[in-house]
Amino acid sequence: MDLIYKLPAAPHTLLEHGDSLALAFSDGLAILKDGGLDFVVRGSIDGAGRGPEGRFYCTRGDQILRFDVEQSREPEDITAAFGGHP
Repeated sequence: MDLIYKLPAAPHTLLEHGDSLALAFSDGLAILKDGGLDFVVRGSIDGAGRGPEGRFYCTRGDQILRFDVEQSREPEDITAAFGGHP
């Protein structure tokens, strides 16, 4: 098996992203492409998932964040839409 890319740490979540992978680390979310990692969100990420509409959802402390990496790198805080903290 060939090594594709040596990761800086073990990701806690792997998510499909088109023909690549999105990897959630404790210090951010990155897309694995072109033999490297492109961090789309920096900072603490506790959990991550992908919604049915294709956007990414992350938890960071007491926040729930949503973002679309194709449109913007700025996550939207949607904690209030869930009625409170995760």
